[in-house]
Amino acid sequence: MSSVPDTLTLARHRDRKGWVGPWPHRIGLGLLGAIVVAALLNVFGRQTATSTAATSTARLQIYAPTQARSGLIYTARFRTDALRQIDRALLVLAPARTSGYTFTAQRRSRPANRPPPASPP
Repeated sequence: MSSVPDTLTLARHRDRKGWVGPWPHRIGLGLLGAIVVAALLNVFGRQTATSTAATSTARLQIYAPTQARSGLIYTARFRTDALRQIDRALLVLAPARTSGYTFTAQRRSRPANRPPPASPP
């Protein structure tokens, strides 16, 4: 029969002297679970706001975070509603505001009853 390792002691491993019980582990797991639930409820996320600008020709709505720092991934939605026919509509973002960001553009399909815009000469 092999001998008992030197690192095992009766007081610590059999009698559990110095053992605090399962409560610290349960409290730690409960705190971790509370953080996960708070993250799922968007407690830590950036708050978004809708800004609107309108003219007699069109209306622009921007749905984006009010503050963001570099390195974060977030979504900004731009919605334009034309109140009359607009030739060569273009949305230009300031270069200083958008340097260092990656854009993924998504175009909506054109409704079947609306003709495509006229091509420039």
